[in-house]
Amino acid sequence: MNTKHIFQAALAFALAAICTVGYAQNNDSAVSDTTRPSTSLPEEEEVFWICEQMPKFPGGNDAFKNYLKEHLNSKEGIKPNVKGYYSFIINEQGNVEKVCTARSIDSTIDNVIVNALQSMPQWVPGTMRGKNVKVAFTIPIEYKKDKKGRIYVNMRNLKKLKL
Repeated sequence: MNTKHIFQAALAFALAAICTVGYAQNNDSAVSDTTRPSTSLPEEEEVFWICEQMPKFPGGNDAFKNYLKEHLNSKEGIKPNVKGYYSFIINEQGNVEKVCTARSIDSTIDNVIVNALQSMPQWVPGTMRGKNVKVAFTIPIEYKKDKKGRIYVNMRNLKKLKL
């Protein structure tokens, strides 16, 4: 496709969009407000993945890793070399909410991990343009086996996180 065809396609798309918006606006004005069905959805909350000042776990990244080690090193029923992903939101007050499993390890282990994440202490909230905002995280949790056969939570995957 040459430049001329790309330009013509873009122009046709823009004109179609303008005509559709104009048609919709004209038809909306003909319907009275009392007969128009409600099509408004509740406003969705804005959740950031990256913000100017990211939320901070009390004590920093090392304290976060220690918290996870302390709460997730239960070895019952855990197989080595398994990895799951877990998501949560730190809200405007620094509380954890909406914890969920993004990629499961095992339902029993997932429940332990979700409970540990839900039980985290209050964080310092993230900020954007001077206001506290909700920030989403997805973290990997991986269980490994050391040379002595002991199963442990691998924290190397968490080094990249800016907590």
